[in-house]
Amino acid sequence: MERAAAALERYKGAESDADRHGRVQNAGLQEAAVELIADLLHWTAAWGHDPDDILDRAQVHYEAEVGATG
Repeated sequence: MERAAAALERYKGAESDADRHGRVQNAGLQEAAVELIADLLHWTAAWGHDPDDILDRAQVHYEAEVGATG
């Protein structure tokens, strides 16, 4: 949980920097997203869940949301 919280803080910091500078710092945001996803997979595995199942479910959820808005 501490690593996930730190990743979120980095994400929020990168987002604030992007707002101040008027552009998104794509590489920093991508790295923060990857770290957050990895931390969440570690967390779910620690609770006895299959990380691949979690990724599959998240992908289905994402595609459903994208499809609903598109």
